[in-house]
Amino acid sequence: MVGTSSCLMRLPNLNLTKCETSPLRVYARTLASKPSFPYLRCASPQSSEVILAPSDTLTEVSQSSSVDSKFHPSVWDSHFVDSSSSDSRKPETFSEERINELKKEVKTMLSLASNDPFTELELIDNIQRLGVAYHFETQIEDAIQRIYDNDTHFFDKIVDYQRSDLCATSLWFRLLRQAGYHVSPDVFQKFKDEKGEFHASLASDLQGMLSLYEASYLSFNGEDIMDEAMAFTTKHLKSMVTRLSPTLASQVQQALEIPLQKSIKRVQARHYISIYQEDSARNESLLEFAKLDFNLVQLIHQKEISEITR
Repeated sequence: MVGTSSCLMRLPNLNLTKCETSPLRVYARTLASKPSFPYLRCASPQSSEVILAPSDTLTEVSQSSSVDSKFHPSVWDSHFVDSSSSDSRKPETFSEERINELKKEVKTMLSLASNDPFTELELIDNIQRLGVAYHFETQIEDAIQRIYDNDTHFFDKIVDYQRSDLCATSLWFRLLRQAGYHVSPDVFQKFKDEKGEFHASLASDLQGMLSLYEASYLSFNGEDIMDEAMAFTTKHLKSMVTRLSPTLASQVQQALEIPLQKSIKRVQARHYISIYQEDSARNESLLEFAKLDFNLVQLIHQKEISEITR
């Protein structure tokens, strides 16, 4: 394969101001459906207590003919506000010590993974999908920069990985483009046959196909190979959904309906946590940290909703 370093270049800095990484304030607005997700089941090592979903937090909006046609009826009725404000599970009840302990463990994982670039990319991908990347922005940026600077080393080591070449290449491409690096799509040429089409045998590699599918959404105009990759993976992923286990089928269906680049991070995190906890290769510390973080952020949002709707 032709070396990739010659066809890589860093996108110019756009001097964009980064958003705050702390949970954003949630403002009351008209919603078409219930705004809250169920709390995740997450028992701490010191307690068997399980956090359960609250009862219905939103009542149906009554259609009143007296409401001005320019405005929708408010969904923030007294039942919703009372439900949020009366919730006894306040943010301060979470074990700060346990959360910090898990956060340190994940930081250590990132440091140790630096010796294996593919393992490092997988870990970064899981951290981002689980919605906890804002805790590790500096470490992730440094890791992506290092992998970008050593791209030849990355591809030389792919043969040593247990995962497929397609999965590794697609993950590398997506995470680097996602981080603002212009990497060439020519790295996918090796997956084509003499007719210029993607090898049909790739369709049997589910994780590779999913990875290539997600990568195809980070293409620029004129990159025909990425358009072909999207069409190829979409076709085969749709055809295999009915033959997969419920967990894998859910993952594929979610990807087809809402690709990562079009998803809302918190919604994506809630879905991926349920997928990741069924993964035999999951990291228990990362999973527990993601659940605690999700529940804590949701409680903060509920508390803020209660405050601004008083």
